[in-house]
Amino acid sequence: MFFDSIKIQHIIIWTSLVLVITFIVQRGHYLESTHLVKSVYKQDAKDIDKHNLLLFLKPIDINHTTFNQLVEIPGVGPKEAIRILDFVHRQGFLFSISELEFPEGPLTIKEFQRIKVYIYAR
Repeated sequence: MFFDSIKIQHIIIWTSLVLVITFIVQRGHYLESTHLVKSVYKQDAKDIDKHNLLLFLKPIDINHTTFNQLVEIPGVGPKEAIRILDFVHRQGFLFSISELEFPEGPLTIKEFQRIKVYIYAR
């Protein structure tokens, strides 16, 4: 009986570890994890409501996004969403979200900095 409880604890620990690592890798931000935390703390507390937090925890794949998903991102209006979708359509596929930044991309540096925690490219 004692060994069974130890095995169960080990299974729970390993499963949790695998889930955490999978989440970090899928986010694609394993190299930028410290930047993500800093950028969230830089925003005012009033800007981070439940919806924004949900977008932060589950970012949008820029290669498979829709107009409605883009407009939900704080700081992205209809004009920016159309520019982003047009750029992604012309490029065919983005390998990195930094491709959205000027001079080649449709977003200014300020716009890109504001939305980069909510998007990723797979």
